[in-house]
Amino acid sequence: MKSCFPPTSIFSEKWLSEYLNSPNRKDRIELMTAGSEELYNWLKDLFGQGITQLQNSSRFEIESIAKRMVDCKNGSLARRLRVIAAEVEKPDWNEVQTIEDLLGLYFICRAFQKIEQLPLLLKAELLQTAGMNWRRKELEGVKKVSDQWLCLHMEEDWVENLRTNTVYMVGIEKKVLAKINLYAFRFEPFSHSIKTGQIWRGDLMYFPSPVPWNAFLGDDFQAAPTQKLPALDFYSDIYYSIQHYRGLNPLRWEWPVLLPSKALSNIKTNGLRIRDKNGNNLAEMTEFAALDNALIAFGNQDFSRFTLRSWIQRGRVWDVEN
Repeated sequence: MKSCFPPTSIFSEKWLSEYLNSPNRKDRIELMTAGSEELYNWLKDLFGQGITQLQNSSRFEIESIAKRMVDCKNGSLARRLRVIAAEVEKPDWNEVQTIEDLLGLYFICRAFQKIEQLPLLLKAELLQTAGMNWRRKELEGVKKVSDQWLCLHMEEDWVENLRTNTVYMVGIEKKVLAKINLYAFRFEPFSHSIKTGQIWRGDLMYFPSPVPWNAFLGDDFQAAPTQKLPALDFYSDIYYSIQHYRGLNPLRWEWPVLLPSKALSNIKTNGLRIRDKNGNNLAEMTEFAALDNALIAFGNQDFSRFTLRSWIQRGRVWDVEN
């Protein structure tokens, strides 16, 4: 199994320790820890009553605990709670998904109870997962990873007045994966217009983590002069075991996965419509490709299912319409 994440040696332990123990950062961590304790107690009460109690509660109750998380600087936990509040009100509420979301919050709160005993990189991951965002200028102690980067998938969304552009990439030389989040206010252009199937070159700066994945683009990031895609066996080489990496970082919610098409028959796709951007049904193509493994699927694996993001086939990468 070949590595598909950068080595943790790109992070300086001395730099990270000094950063997390700075006076301002320590005060924030104490506030985040106190907030997580409030959420933990709320979750314990909820599990004791049964999650169907959520339907009997007003949306205001869930959003009230979400507001407390914002006050305690746990913004990412607040967003997850607001998603749960919206889902519970739907006529076709998926209780299984809500249970998984609540368990994810529970695991994070439990980790906060042992935050001082966690290894530095796992502590940094926990804080980032809860809402302590990294800024690029703060990552001075990180060794940059230089490569040619192929975009495996790109998707746009909105967060209030911000447009988000989430880009999944893989380094062609080092065979490491990366997830980059770009932001633009309303309809302003993004700093980089990265499309699925394009190759770019330059440096990435990874967020501190036991299994680095989230990253910032370096100042020199630009489209590569050659756009020739790697051969198909390149993608097969970085297929890997999720269980192995989950053992290194149990806090991560979703994991990027590259799968040969024949492996999809063993994956729960949750009723996914396998279509391309033009609405063409790819089911028949998938069946034929599975015979000679000529098709690679890229997507995200969470606790229970695989979500397909894009297809890769002989010199072509394209997004799938979900």
